[in-house]
Amino acid sequence: MKDNLASFWIMALILASALCLSGCGTIEESKESQKMEIRLDLYAKTVRWGALENLYGFLTPEESAKVVFPDNLGNIRVTNYQVRIPPMMLDEHTLSQTVTIEYLYRDTQVIRTMSDSQVWEYNPEVQEWYRANPVPEFK
Repeated sequence: MKDNLASFWIMALILASALCLSGCGTIEESKESQKMEIRLDLYAKTVRWGALENLYGFLTPEESAKVVFPDNLGNIRVTNYQVRIPPMMLDEHTLSQTVTIEYLYRDTQVIRTMSDSQVWEYNPEVQEWYRANPVPEFK
């Protein structure tokens, strides 16, 4: 009887440990997912509100070092930003999504449309998502 009780408690302890360890991974994944949703939403709002010069702050440090700021950003007004292909994980720390951006040049009032295929990478060291490919050119 005493051996059965001891075995029961050992099994309960092993099960509890396994649940805690698997739960920790889920919590970390959940935090990473929340950060991703917040980052993509912030990026979308930045585009929608026309603060296009701020888009370059979402880039990875490697991409950010290559940036040449276009002169025409102040002449662009975004009229629509729509997610066409929702975020899809490519691997553990990389995702892609495709959006359509409608915009016009204020001086010509001609509406243009572009497709923006975005690649985002998670940097676990700083716990942040960064755009890994260049910001699209508004032509």
